[in-house]
Formats: sequence, structure tokens, C-alpha cells
Amino acid sequence: MNRIQTLKDYLKNEPDDPFLKYALALEYLKTGQEKEAGLLFEQLVKENPKYLPVCYQFGKLLVKQGHTDLAASEFKRGMAIARQIGDNHTFSELSGALEELSE
Repeated sequence: MNRIQTLKDYLKNEPDDPFLKYALALEYLKTGQEKEAGLLFEQLVKENPKYLPVCYQFGKLLVKQGHTDLAASEFKRGMAIARQIGDNHTFSELSGALEELSE
């Protein structure tokens, strides 16, 4: 069974689990299904706005799709969350991604 189907099956049992949705979005990215990944990322942001892992990957997808303003907003949103919870590593990673946009 492929990973996408496995994750979908897990989500049937735990539909509110943000990690499962995030993992599924990443699998979609790996297989070139950017639209599906983007929809899941949007859903995660809406349902779990403080779920920090999504900020970097969603921002990178937005950059790839040419939505640099939205990506910058996503990186900044993630930086604020990271600062709030004291996650310096993620803050630095998101800050670097934001800097790359201005180069």
C-alpha cells in the first residue's frame, strides 16, 4: 500500500490530527501533487493556526507557485509563533527563507 493511501486511512480514524494532515501534504509534494498539498496546508492553517511545522513547507510551496507575498506572510506568521514558543531553530529557518525572497 502506498504512503498516501496509508495516511488517508489513518486520517479516517483521526480526522483532526494535524500531524497526519501535514504528513499527507508532504507526501503529495513528493509525488508532484502540489494542488492537493496546498489545499491541505491551507486547511491546516485554518484549523490549527499555531501548528508551526506547516509554515515553512507551505511558504516554500507558495514561493514555487509564484506567490511570494503570501509566502512572506506565511514565513512571518511562523516566525511569530516560533518566537512565542521559544523555538529558535525554526525561527532561524523561517527567517532564512524570508531573506531568500528578497535576494
